[in-house]
Amino acid sequence: MHAGNILYKNLHVNIIALLALALTPVAAALDTFYMESYPQTISIAFDDEAAAQAARIEILPLHRGCERAITSRWDDNTYTSLMMRATLEKHGYRGTFFLNATEGGYYGPDYGLASAAEHAKIGGKLLAGGNTIGGHSLTHPFLTVRNRNTIFREVLGIRADRESSSGCPIGTFSFPFCDYRNDTEGDVVHRDIAELMRRAGYYHIAEPPFSAPIGESFSVSNLLPGDGKDIDEAFQAFLANPKLKESEPNISFAMHAWYSTPEAWARFEAQLEKYGHNPAWWYCNTSEYAAYRYQFKHTRLSRRIEGRTLIVELQRPALLDLNDAIPLSFQISGIPGGRTPAVSSPSATLVPLPSTGDNFRFELPHAKSQGLPSRIGFVENAENRKTLESRDASPGFPGLKALLNVEGDQLRLVLKNETDKPLQDIRLCYRLPLAWQPGVIVERLQSLDAGREWTSTVALQPGKPGFKYEAGSAYYAAQVDFLSGETRGRLHVSCDVGEPAADPGFPRDGFQIAGPLEGGLDEQVRQAATISSGAKDKIPLVWRKITPDQNRDLDPEIIFTPHPADPSVPATYLLRSRIISEAEQTLVYADAPGQVLAVFLNGKRVSGKELCLNKGGNEIFLLSCSGTGQYSARHYGAFFRLGNPSDGLRATNIRYSPGE
Repeated sequence: MHAGNILYKNLHVNIIALLALALTPVAAALDTFYMESYPQTISIAFDDEAAAQAARIEILPLHRGCERAITSRWDDNTYTSLMMRATLEKHGYRGTFFLNATEGGYYGPDYGLASAAEHAKIGGKLLAGGNTIGGHSLTHPFLTVRNRNTIFREVLGIRADRESSSGCPIGTFSFPFCDYRNDTEGDVVHRDIAELMRRAGYYHIAEPPFSAPIGESFSVSNLLPGDGKDIDEAFQAFLANPKLKESEPNISFAMHAWYSTPEAWARFEAQLEKYGHNPAWWYCNTSEYAAYRYQFKHTRLSRRIEGRTLIVELQRPALLDLNDAIPLSFQISGIPGGRTPAVSSPSATLVPLPSTGDNFRFELPHAKSQGLPSRIGFVENAENRKTLESRDASPGFPGLKALLNVEGDQLRLVLKNETDKPLQDIRLCYRLPLAWQPGVIVERLQSLDAGREWTSTVALQPGKPGFKYEAGSAYYAAQVDFLSGETRGRLHVSCDVGEPAADPGFPRDGFQIAGPLEGGLDEQVRQAATISSGAKDKIPLVWRKITPDQNRDLDPEIIFTPHPADPSVPATYLLRSRIISEAEQTLVYADAPGQVLAVFLNGKRVSGKELCLNKGGNEIFLLSCSGTGQYSARHYGAFFRLGNPSDGLRATNIRYSPGE
């Protein structure tokens, strides 16, 4: 073969190999919060080798060595958040606004600051003055009564929604109604929710008790009494608590921007002014605090000496996972004679800080190769479509199309670059529901040229088994970060996959409902006893089946009951089912305290928690009471589980049938 042909052939093969490399994903190593890390280097030159050996370097616990971080948290879609934003800026504070869905509407007095047509813009307006956005769920439900898939959609969906509508990356969350555990599932639901938070990309929770009960390591906020209450006693208690200063050195104003009179606003401003302008405190937003503390706890340092230079190697959490670019503050101590060393880094420009005595302090920004998106888009596939269509282009990136869907046990992502620029430094972050593991898969692509289409498939490996984790519409997402020219972009892509066939071993679909019943409790129990004994004609009730649109978002161990017409008065319902048992057995039932008022099995009222089931069919009636007040988790329905007496775990050899 001619030498020129050999050269051409080898060149052709190399080009194909390079193209394949550019389109081949490379998996990334992740920590327990599904974060990547990356290396940085600091060089510190001293007068001599002895000085380099003697010097000590450490990351300061708070930004610039401050003693406390003063933050603020403001929940819900309220017009008055705009007034709060201006008030915080006036007094030198920053805040994080924990919002619900962009299209969810706003409430409260608007002070002429907004109109319904501007709802989508409010999130962006709240950023002025150094504020950020946090997640607060899409629809503000009691999360612990929802099924695990719906919880995931609520907490991850709001990240994609609010990041794309405001342009603010999000890594912190506050729970609607502070609801992250309940009396029936306790640690089980709490741990599942913690894992869903990690999979959704959160590492800070605004509720102070969130982590401790289950041994989690989420950063949390120390909340002052909110909504106009006195704060002085709590503030002083926080300042006087040395353990708190070591573990979570923040104090947070809270919780809603509900001040509705000039007097209420003036009182709140007086509180801000009293605790403002302290040079030893860091007035920051929650996102900054969370990102700094995560770096402080998770950045690893190693050192070596080269002559008179101390080389410090860092392994630092990735900026795309932190979602806030706050730099790290360092202190070098033990410098003989207090001389200032020469400090540099090849990846970032260091910033000297005010230093004291023999200490030298400086800031290290993230590496120049790291960056946050300046534009964020969102593409949804609610029907789990298989084919890329024109509607799969985000308004933020009209030339970029994306489709995520599930086919069997594979998650499939299609990207089509119809822009005139290549996409480079592409990072793909797949976020999966609890039925699959691992929870997050991160891959990287070198580039996707203009005009090209690329398809990725991820094998879905079984995670938590059973209908407890399959109930509801499963929610999947991919976070695509990339560089297009000089612009860093992020595209969220999601899909919903309908629930499989329901498991009749769970009570959710296995009951009919009647009511609400009239009269007091004694009369309601009498009616239930009469009906359960078979004398149904003496007390005519209209029985109705619970429809899928009523219960599909609920946990499968919850039986839907309607919201009472008057929330201040509890409503009582009668629920009936036929339990088919594979054997004669004794089981125990678990319910939400005070919700199931009476249980009737095979015509007799049950005393205590034990149910003696016959082999075959068993008629059961539950007298169930909703909660009181405008907001109550009990308005969703009755939790009911039949479990084994030895361990309380759900019995798997029974099924519920609602009958005709």
